[in-house]
Amino acid sequence: RKGSLPQPKTLWSRDGISLWGSGNDPYDANADSLESLLRSILVKREDLSYLAFLFYLHQDGVSMKRQERVRRAILNQLGIASTVGIGPRYLHSTGQYHKGGPGTGFFLMVTADPTRDVEVDSEAKSFAVLERAQAIGDFQALLSLDRRAYGLHLDSPRRMKDVLRAILNIVEDL
Repeated sequence: RKGSLPQPKTLWSRDGISLWGSGNDPYDANADSLESLLRSILVKREDLSYLAFLFYLHQDGVSMKRQERVRRAILNQLGIASTVGIGPRYLHSTGQYHKGGPGTGFFLMVTADPTRDVEVDSEAKSFAVLERAQAIGDFQALLSLDRRAYGLHLDSPRRMKDVLRAILNIVEDL
């Protein structure tokens, strides 16, 4: 109706990456790098039963192998189970558990500006706008249920490898 999507509150922004969330969960607003920001978010999770990665990004074999390496490291180093949901398709399966199950998970949603976009209809809506609306809607639903959730928005999908590398470095340091 307004011609734009509601934007989650930006809590931190550096080098083409922004963090959004409710701001009720601890994070280092003065972090000087993605890794130090993610460290402040991920290291204090004693009561965490699982970590859910919610990726609204194109998946290929290389990305999936990186994600699996991070998930194995989280399990082996921290003893915490993790899941990877590819948006928007996870909304019809694990997305129901995220919102209806116990509130003991931690959610990290990652979105990115598209490298290429496709028009969906004559009203100038595109696939990227539709996907972004789904991500924002799911994020708002998680926050409305007091789920511990953050979102990272990347200026390029290629930056996903930086996110995974940072998480792997953090986990291997613990």
